[in-house]
Amino acid sequence: YLRDLYYIESFGKKLCLHLVRDGQLEEVLISSYSLKRVLELVDERFVQVHKSFIVNRNQVEMVDWTGQTVKLRGVDVFVPIGLKFQEVLK
Repeated sequence: YLRDLYYIESFGKKLCLHLVRDGQLEEVLISSYSLKRVLELVDERFVQVHKSFIVNRNQVEMVDWTGQTVKLRGVDVFVPIGLKFQEVLK
């Protein structure tokens, strides 16, 4: 499923996996995992860009440095970029 995984959003100890299947964005909720733990489980395609978000580098269409967001390919989603995570995108 990693190739379908566009980004991961954290809500405390719950995570929302945002996947694209058949051109549709789907959400899968999981619990008992921290964002840090999931980052250890996925490969180098994934990078943390905000304290609550991990994105798939292969799905990044554009980085808006002025608006501090990442636009993902094929979906109408803008993920925020945290100040301390800017270097990983450069």
